[in-house]
Amino acid sequence: MSELTEQQKEAVFSIDKNVLVSAGAGSGKTHVLVERYIEVLRKESQLTVADLVAVTFTKKAASEMRTRLKARFQALKDESDGDQKQRWLMCMADIDGARIGTIHSLCESILKGFPVEGGVDPKFEVLDDIERAELYDESITEALRNVISTRSKEHDLLDVFDIEEVKRWLIEILNASLQFAEVTESVGDADDEVMTQRLNNLLKWARRRAICKIVSSVEWKSALEYLEENPWRDEGSELEEMRTMLVGLAHSVRASLEETDIDDDVWSSVQCLVDFPSARTKGGKDAKPLRDEMKRLRTVTTDYAGKLPAGIRPVDLDAFRLIRAFISLAQQTVDIYERKKRIVHRLDYDDLVRYTYRALEREGSLARKHFNETLRAILVDEFQDTNRTQARLVALLAGPKTRLFFIGDDKQSIYKFQGADVSNFNEWKAILRGEDPDKKAFSICGERNVIPLNKSFRSHPDLVCGVNAVFERLLDPGDDPQIYRAAFEGLNAHRERVGEIERVEVLYFDSLLAGVESPEQKNSYEAELICQWVEEKVREGMEIQLKDGSLSRPCKFGDFAILVQKNSHFMPLEEALTRRAIPYVTLGGRSFLKRQEIFDVENLLRFLDNQF
Repeated sequence: MSELTEQQKEAVFSIDKNVLVSAGAGSGKTHVLVERYIEVLRKESQLTVADLVAVTFTKKAASEMRTRLKARFQALKDESDGDQKQRWLMCMADIDGARIGTIHSLCESILKGFPVEGGVDPKFEVLDDIERAELYDESITEALRNVISTRSKEHDLLDVFDIEEVKRWLIEILNASLQFAEVTESVGDADDEVMTQRLNNLLKWARRRAICKIVSSVEWKSALEYLEENPWRDEGSELEEMRTMLVGLAHSVRASLEETDIDDDVWSSVQCLVDFPSARTKGGKDAKPLRDEMKRLRTVTTDYAGKLPAGIRPVDLDAFRLIRAFISLAQQTVDIYERKKRIVHRLDYDDLVRYTYRALEREGSLARKHFNETLRAILVDEFQDTNRTQARLVALLAGPKTRLFFIGDDKQSIYKFQGADVSNFNEWKAILRGEDPDKKAFSICGERNVIPLNKSFRSHPDLVCGVNAVFERLLDPGDDPQIYRAAFEGLNAHRERVGEIERVEVLYFDSLLAGVESPEQKNSYEAELICQWVEEKVREGMEIQLKDGSLSRPCKFGDFAILVQKNSHFMPLEEALTRRAIPYVTLGGRSFLKRQEIFDVENLLRFLDNQF
């Protein structure tokens, strides 16, 4: 076992506590997860792998965890003797049957064991992708046919929106039926009056949030400070009058945060700042710094507040009616889909979670009683990608002697389209810090703790510093922290900086592309400039250092990776690479410049990790 850092030791060895680990990129979270699993078995000799549950985000991650556990069990067996040797040997034999898998595979196994508790057919099967797509199509077609034939209120949607667009929305609803059910339950059958009140409340919240952003902005504060301290020399001039008015409005905006209700009167100061006229050339050349700061104050205000509507408009009331019509159509589609699944005795992934939650939520249910009494540890990987129902389901499995271990990184939550919600991660972080006085979550037995893992083993110190510098500002909540936003937690590089090689270069193309209007031309020129930069580095023999720091060597084409947001963005790069006879291999939206070998994705990423 590689040596653990102090943070990792705290996460691994605190098996008597419920723990959430906020793990930064490259901080060794999988290693920690495996060692925590081992430590539970090591400390409590009466336990077997059947007493633990590990939830991973993908089947591949589950397979990797099993492989790592087998290797650790083998090492522990080799260094033990007597009963301990036999115990680790049994763990090796049992690991293939251990509860290590995705949340859906866990739910499927629970429902197979407790079908009556979940209210499902014991012989149920899970829909595959093709079957699910067919049922989606049949359900949407039937729902739309009913709407068209009856000319019901839902038909208004088809008068406003393209039918293919409506179909896409309905597919999104079917893909997120759990979240749709939560939303419709909270919204209910809201009429115009209720919807108007909700929108007004939302607008007031958005106004307060915008004001918080404005007054906490470094640029806004700096501009206001300059304007306060630099009155224009001509006291009776129009420019000085404008400066005085602008400072007064800014003070009113800052003071408005003390108001409990951001109504139209309070908001008027912000609007006056947004609409404040330009000073143009008043005061001549000498007044340019003053005019620039006046403009900066208005610009920052406009950036945060300029797009907020003044209030409810007639078009909003029309939108309310269309929203209600869509909710009704979506509910009809979901109902048809549910009926069709029952006919074929099939469940989809959302059903697995929904019915498992049903099997566990009732106090005293056989399923809940069984797991509460038998489980000693539940470990959840990639916790930032769980949704609220999944997290609550996991908590329901935990009994008085069960300890929860969640590990993830809120900054890496990218599965919102699957229902993942950063606010869920942050809520549980607060719960495990003991900051849940209202007991909104399930009661958790035992001590709680939140542990950061911020030492990055993956990246070079220069890169870590660059990332910290950028994201400390981008993720700064200012005076307005929100539970649905990821919080900044700086990384510390484990690797040491060796030599004077420059590790981070930022290339700006804006000035070189000035005057180029066509997006296609801009993309083509940018691709040429990137390829030119790569060629120069190879031709100059730019030194790169190997990961272990043992030596450095001149770079090759195979040491470069070009990452793009979309596959379509790579086309001009591919053309530029071909023109310059630079060898490359394309992997999805990523182009990795070749050495001699052609790598599959897994081997290529492993190669890059070993090299850098």
